[in-house]
Amino acid sequence: MSVDLQKIINATTDIKDDFKNPQVNEALDMLVRHFKEIDEEEVVVISMLKKKEVEIDLLEIYHRIGIDIPSNHDKVLDYVYSDVNDCADKEDWHSGDVAIAFRRFLEREEVCDE
Repeated sequence: MSVDLQKIINATTDIKDDFKNPQVNEALDMLVRHFKEIDEEEVVVISMLKKKEVEIDLLEIYHRIGIDIPSNHDKVLDYVYSDVNDCADKEDWHSGDVAIAFRRFLEREEVCDE
């Protein structure tokens, strides 16, 4: 469940306007800070999970094409994860997007080697 931070901020602003009490304002500010921290933590966790899913798809590609995990796997993973984030649908990405990103990595490396 995602926290709608803007709704919380708007509601606390309305309450502050109604009460005009320093203690209420302080408590509401603490509440908003807490929800901001939760929101930031949620983004980090979601990002970590997505990177793990991308890695699983990448490992499956290695397996399908019959290669061991390359020594530069972390570099490949970082590139592929970044490409999926930049180019694929934010909510509805899939293993095909990982395959495309992997192909782009290989093409990029091939050009760099020439």
